[in-house]
Amino acid sequence: MAERLGIHVLGPGYGESIILALPDGGVGVIDGFAPREGPHPVVEFLSATFPGLERLAFFALTHPHADHCFRAVEILQRYRPEHFWAFHPFPAGQIIPYYRELAIRGGRDRVEAATWESSPEDWPSDVP
Repeated sequence: MAERLGIHVLGPGYGESIILALPDGGVGVIDGFAPREGPHPVVEFLSATFPGLERLAFFALTHPHADHCFRAVEILQRYRPEHFWAFHPFPAGQIIPYYRELAIRGGRDRVEAATWESSPEDWPSDVP
């Protein structure tokens, strides 16, 4: 059993996978970066670093971009996580304001915590 949390980041500088070696001996994966072809880097890393690993404690997808979830099914099939968490979808009419706010906040020089909120009266009429 590990006494500390181990954090491993795999990827090319975008869409990284974060592998957590948990203090209780479990392993969790956040996002599943992989190139279109070839061996899956997360599966290879898990196999080499945690020999005998059969199940993940959890697998989490942060959002539905290909660089975060492309080929994630290979990780899920190989390591059958005990828990699976996926991004929380938001109303379709909110996608443009969401990305507009990301662009505004992404243009700043320093990183700061941000909250983006909308209320049902801001949603298009076809959203229940």
